[in-house]
Amino acid sequence: VLTATFWDSELWHPAAYIEKAYQENILGVEYYVDFHPFNLNKLLPEDFSMPHRDLIREWVEHLNMELSIHTAIVGPYSTPNYMGEQLFYDPVDVIDIQKETVLLAKDVGATSLVLHLVDPDRLYELAEIIEIADGSDIRVTLENYYSTEKINQTSDQFIAVLESLIPLLTKRTREMNLGVTFDPGHYNIEGEDPVVAASRVG
Repeated sequence: VLTATFWDSELWHPAAYIEKAYQENILGVEYYVDFHPFNLNKLLPEDFSMPHRDLIREWVEHLNMELSIHTAIVGPYSTPNYMGEQLFYDPVDVIDIQKETVLLAKDVGATSLVLHLVDPDRLYELAEIIEIADGSDIRVTLENYYSTEKINQTSDQFIAVLESLIPLLTKRTREMNLGVTFDPGHYNIEGEDPVVAASRVG
């Protein structure tokens, strides 16, 4: 079981989350890098200097904790809606930040990095991000999102996208660095039983 930091505004440094999870006997942390208009405690990869990255890796190794990094999903990179609220966006809209996040995950000793699937027509860009993990032990895990104007994300459609993505990756990357993050809440939004979806996705 990992604790997630998406809504938390109490702490800001990943090392503090790692220590807190350790004290609470939790296996590890899913840390969100982001810039949230509603939560200024969130950071982007550029905010982590090498000494900070080394410190996080030391905490992970010293406490034998698991660290997962969730790529940015909301921030100042997409146009706000008519109410001025920031919108969620497709990760490949800010591909450079996603690549930097993979490099951050490498530096801090993370075991996985979570990436949302939003647009099934931009798989070459997704593959480009995933390939940055080549040569490491990091799993870049594709997470099922929910219905957008691009896709009604049922489990069958998610599987179809994975089948189209896999041939775009090198053999070593798809075997060593590709994974899936299963979000049951998103399947609930889609109106699909998450237990049934899990059996299909595997």
